[in-house]
Amino acid sequence: MAQRIQFLVALLGAATAGCATVVHGTSQRIPITSSPVGAQVLVDSVPVGVTPLVATVSRRRSHEVTVVQDGVGTVRLTLDRNISPWVLANSMLSFVPAIVDVADGGAYGFRSDTVRANLSAPPRTERPAPFKGIRRTSPIPTESRVTATTASIFIGFGSGHALIGARARPFLLTQLGGTVAAASGLALVLGGKNVGGPLWVGGSALLIGSRLFEVIDIVSTTAKYNSRF
Repeated sequence: MAQRIQFLVALLGAATAGCATVVHGTSQRIPITSSPVGAQVLVDSVPVGVTPLVATVSRRRSHEVTVVQDGVGTVRLTLDRNISPWVLANSMLSFVPAIVDVADGGAYGFRSDTVRANLSAPPRTERPAPFKGIRRTSPIPTESRVTATTASIFIGFGSGHALIGARARPFLLTQLGGTVAAASGLALVLGGKNVGGPLWVGGSALLIGSRLFEVIDIVSTTAKYNSRF
């Protein structure tokens, strides 16, 4: 009996841990180099070493990388995240693993090639003006906008906003609440409880409405943000 209980607990843990989190964890190693070498590297304003190096960064958010060398120059780069292919495996289980992967960062990944900073190149003129809702100082590349919009459409739960450093929590909470309400209502209906009908309808409406607003918001917000550069 004890062995059977242990097996069920292990199975439940595997089903709810999130495929992407299990496969590659919640952090990633990023090689960083510069021309010339020997430059100081800061990730989110925190010194991590001198080029060439391999920095370990969290998958929970995008990061600002600053490469600076006295008398040579300074380069600021943004590490934008992408959706990990492993998160698609969650569709074979349930929404719970996907939510876990989004929450702990396992759903995301960074580019695997080396980040290269050319300190001798002419500096780019940018306007790092503050923008409400997006924590970054550089333009959002077209490929990052497309990836974020795709994530919002097919995954939701604020995944697209999290990719480009925008506020994701409101969409995560509303869609999680809608999912729980809809599932609870459906369970009540199947159990012969009429009260479950309105709960299922309300939860489904909240989930769908939040997802639609998420897609519209990420398209409009990223367009407004990039227009400032």
